[in-house]
Amino acid sequence: WCRNLVKKGEFSDVFIISGPIYLPTKADDGKFYMQHQVLGNPPSVHVPTHFFKVVLGLPTRSAQSSLAIAPAASKTDANSHALVPASSWS
Repeated sequence: WCRNLVKKGEFSDVFIISGPIYLPTKADDGKFYMQHQVLGNPPSVHVPTHFFKVVLGLPTRSAQSSLAIAPAASKTDANSHALVPASSWS
């Protein structure tokens, strides 16, 4: 999807930033706790619960951006996650 933004000529420049998110889970006692998998021996690699991707497209007149957050355990197609315009976060 991101490559097509440039190939179609909609944007002159496209910047992509992605990374891990570690979200807490709510326990039966109503409190939130951090719980995620750790790999290695000894355990030293933390596995994120989700990933984020921010896409910033710079056309010739104005900038547009989108944000997608996907669960790390998801087996679905990455393109099936809805993109949320950054303007809706205000």
